[in-house]
Amino acid sequence: MSDFVTPSTGPDQWFVATLVLLFAIYYAKQLLERTRTRLREERE
Repeated sequence: MSDFVTPSTGPDQWFVATLVLLFAIYYAKQLLERTRTRLREERE
């Protein structure tokens, strides 16, 4: 049971970290596109 107590960077943690990172990048891109289109509409 001591294996669960010691925090080890296993493949699961790397998978979750990569998933969160990809989601953050995707969310940032969506937000950027939204602000771009909004600025275009205001200019016209």
